[in-house]
Amino acid sequence: MSGAQLILTEQQMKDVLNKFQKELMAKRSAEFNKKAEENKSKGDAFLSTNKSKSGVTVLPSGLQYKVIEAGTGNKPGKSDTVTVEYTGTLIDGTVFDSTEKTGKPATFQVSQVIPGWTEALQLMPAGSTWEIYVPSDLAYGPRSVGGPIGPNETLIFKIHLISVKKSA
Repeated sequence: MSGAQLILTEQQMKDVLNKFQKELMAKRSAEFNKKAEENKSKGDAFLSTNKSKSGVTVLPSGLQYKVIEAGTGNKPGKSDTVTVEYTGTLIDGTVFDSTEKTGKPATFQVSQVIPGWTEALQLMPAGSTWEIYVPSDLAYGPRSVGGPIGPNETLIFKIHLISVKKSA
C-alpha cells in the first residue's frame, strides 16, 4: 500500500480495535452467564424431580445417590486410594467421560476429585455400584471445564467401587 493514505491514525485504529474486543468480551461473558443460569435451572429441576424417585437418597449437601448394587468391603477415607469404573453423563444423557473408553479402571485418591465424588465415595463400601447425582456446586460450579461440561452443570455418574487401598 505504498503511497496510500490512511483514513484513521494508528491510535484511532487501536481505539477501534480495543472497543471491538471489549464488546466481544462483554457479549461472550453475557452468553456464558446466560448458559450458566440455564444449566443451574435445568439441574435444579432435575434434582427436584429425581429426589422423589424410588431408591434415591438425598444428603444434606444436596448430593443424591441410588444404590444399584450394595458392596460389603471397606469404605474409603479422604486420604485413601480407590480403584473405580465409572461413566459420567450430563442430565440429558450425553456421556462426557467413561473408563469404558480406556478399557481400564481409574485409580486416584478420594480427596483428589470433585466434592460430590469425595462425599459419595466415603459412604460406599468396596464392591458397590451407585449412581450419584451431583449438583453443580459439588461438581465444577460456575466454571466451564471444556468439552460438553458447561458452567453450573449437574452431573450424573455411575460408579463401581472396585477396591480401596487404605493410606499408611
